[in-house]
Amino acid sequence: MKYGKLSRYIGRLLFPILLVGCVEARHSQSDPLGDSELSKADKVQVGMDRKAVEEILGPRFSSFYKGNPSTNCDSFIYNVAFDARFVHVWYQNRGVRSVSDGHPGICAIY
Repeated sequence: MKYGKLSRYIGRLLFPILLVGCVEARHSQSDPLGDSELSKADKVQVGMDRKAVEEILGPRFSSFYKGNPSTNCDSFIYNVAFDARFVHVWYQNRGVRSVSDGHPGICAIY
């Protein structure tokens, strides 16, 4: 019976830790602009053209075209000194459709 009580005690200790870990992981996945202070991605607005985006984020690092030439993605690098991350800007019909940051790689790889 000693081991039964011990395992329940350990379970009671670990459950809150695991629960917090799951909540944190879910938050980071659902927030497309987690690093916006570093990446400036929060300044990009839906509908902007490439020139306006490049004025905010700087020159694009790479471009990726996904089948349809009217839908593409540009990657912008930031946080180079510590752990390089990328902003992904998806365009449709020459205007920004969506923007997200914190990606570990460019659009075509990630």
